[in-house]
Amino acid sequence: MGGYIYGIVSAAVFVFIILSLSPDGSKGELGKYVGFVGALTVTLAIILPFPGVIREGEALIEEADTAQAPAGAMEGEYYARIAAEALWQIYGVEKEGVRARVYTDSDGKLTTVELIIPKGEMTGLSDAEKVLSKICSVNVAVKEADDGS
Repeated sequence: MGGYIYGIVSAAVFVFIILSLSPDGSKGELGKYVGFVGALTVTLAIILPFPGVIREGEALIEEADTAQAPAGAMEGEYYARIAAEALWQIYGVEKEGVRARVYTDSDGKLTTVELIIPKGEMTGLSDAEKVLSKICSVNVAVKEADDGS
């Protein structure tokens, strides 16, 4: 226990010495960064002896590594919802009447989101495609339904 307390006091004294010797810039910004690194060092000196904290931190890092953006069809579903929402907000096309198809390439990468709207619901489909493609950052095609639904 004595070594633990000695380590914390040593880290705090080291940070104090570094802060007192570091030149402050015109607005003292360097001291702010040195103080942050020093506070981080002292915090680590306090936390490191507790193995449970380290294991929880490792688990959080592993979760962050495995959490990736959805790909392919899931990504297409996301963009289809965004495009349908934008179509409703901008052009007044009811979301309930919009159907979506998602097209991917052979690798499963999203290529096109196709929105199918009821016939006669709106004009200027090519303008809507351009606007929605810009909003979604993916190719969006807007077509009228053939069967009138």
